[in-house]
Amino acid sequence: MQENYWDYVQSILCLIWNFLNSNFITALAGAFFGAIAAYYIAKKHQQAVNLREEIRNINAAITLTFSVFISSLSLKEQQIKPMMDGYKETSKQYEEYMMKLSNGQKVSFAGTADMSEVAMPLFPTETISEIIYGKIAAPTRVAAMYSALNHATNSIKELFERRHQIIYEWKSNKNITEKEKLEVYLGLVQENRTVDERYSNIMDEISKSLDDCIFYSFTIAKDLNEYGCKLAEMYGKNTSIVVGVKLPDELVDKDLMPDEDNYRGWFDGFKNNENSTQNKSIWDRLKFWSS
Repeated sequence: MQENYWDYVQSILCLIWNFLNSNFITALAGAFFGAIAAYYIAKKHQQAVNLREEIRNINAAITLTFSVFISSLSLKEQQIKPMMDGYKETSKQYEEYMMKLSNGQKVSFAGTADMSEVAMPLFPTETISEIIYGKIAAPTRVAAMYSALNHATNSIKELFERRHQIIYEWKSNKNITEKEKLEVYLGLVQENRTVDERYSNIMDEISKSLDDCIFYSFTIAKDLNEYGCKLAEMYGKNTSIVVGVKLPDELVDKDLMPDEDNYRGWFDGFKNNENSTQNKSIWDRLKFWSS
């Protein structure tokens, strides 16, 4: 009885073994593992395609942001800096004039209000926004800096409009004197004992907003370049080349770049967050790309 039982077991095992070694099972196993291999190959290929697309979009964002940087520098060098220098010089001359008057000297003041109009450059901020928020997995600091950059460009546009409105008031009022223009221009006490500081405040705000625009656009371009280079390093030699970012040599000695220390406190707010997520963020993005 026991021998018959073991013969039965052996026959069952033999049938199972023959079944597992049959052409059907071999083909089925091959198809199964082949499908898995094909899946991972396709997934890896799609990640590579997405990675190259990410770098192309990063390059577009770098190019556009750097164009904002160059336009802002040109605006500062060619129009705003000369305007601010002239404004400060006129203000200084007026202070010296008033000091001489207080000392009993008979002097006159020949300063005049600057009524030159400034053309606002066209900044491609909307296109940059579409890329940063919709086409790349931008680092947190880049997204935050774009918000600051967009605010700065909008502020410049509004400030130019407000300045032009004051100039329009001067030009359209035939009865206004040069003395009255100068009082508004420098924010001086007028004959009715009031002070109109609109123009002087606008000048200060234009200078600060333009420095913000210069600093944030350049820093965004640098951060995107660093991010793109890390992605390129991950993918290897066949990836796209990341656009480089460098301060033009001819601008280094022109004292146009704002002081980075003025923005130190702003960056400190992102330091811990970036340090804690920087190493794993790229891998998280790979999960995003493959989903």
